[in-house]
Amino acid sequence: MKPRYAIINEEARNEFEMEWQMPFGYATCEIFFSFDEALDYFCDNYSKGSIEKFDSEGREIVYRK
Repeated sequence: MKPRYAIINEEARNEFEMEWQMPFGYATCEIFFSFDEALDYFCDNYSKGSIEKFDSEGREIVYRK
């Protein structure tokens, strides 16, 4: 694989990862601590998409519409 380079705001990345304990790629996502809250928000604001669970074991799609 060829190397890839990205220009990032390290301060924003570090702040986000420290606060949420998640990779910065989630920075533009709505984040919830409860599936029910996430599902309520999803149903009120989106017509399609998915909800992904992220934890120490990895990540998985738990809801898709």
